[in-house]
Amino acid sequence: MIRLKVEYFEDKVQEFINWFNHVATYGDGIDVKHWVSLKEFAYRDMFNVTLNDCSFVFAVGINGKAEDRYKGFIEFNPNKCMHNRQFKKILDKLFSVTFSRQVSRYDIAIDIPLPKYLVTLDKDGRSYQYIKGKRSESEYLGVRNKPGFVKLYDKTAESGLNYDLTRLEITTDGKNVNFPRS
Repeated sequence: MIRLKVEYFEDKVQEFINWFNHVATYGDGIDVKHWVSLKEFAYRDMFNVTLNDCSFVFAVGINGKAEDRYKGFIEFNPNKCMHNRQFKKILDKLFSVTFSRQVSRYDIAIDIPLPKYLVTLDKDGRSYQYIKGKRSESEYLGVRNKPGFVKLYDKTAESGLNYDLTRLEITTDGKNVNFPRS
């Protein structure tokens, strides 16, 4: 997963939202959930978009200071989305109405060819959570969506694979990677 911070050209924000609403209304194989928040320091317009084979989230405008009204983000999985024509079209249009784009967060995924019950995390001072479901188990260290967050889970159960695979995901801000011990 990659999260890009973006800054929109002031005079292009509404043009982009109008264009996107048209694509969402008349596009084939596109499902959009759009919500508006008036809560202070929250994103004003949030969009959750599902295409045939990928999904992504983007936001426009932070409620609060005037200079934040034109800030936003887009978050997507490049392995799933970059080959999708509709996603590329939307991303190209987004890039045409933003003057600044910067990676603010991304996940590093490491696949371990072992069943999950053979792989565990050592608690290292970060908050720890263990969740066991009917067919799988997951472990978490740190704060969700923050740099240093670690997730260890049963990829076999999640994706219905016919072989053993455990996935370790680490969220980073690009400056420091806080690897867990396992």
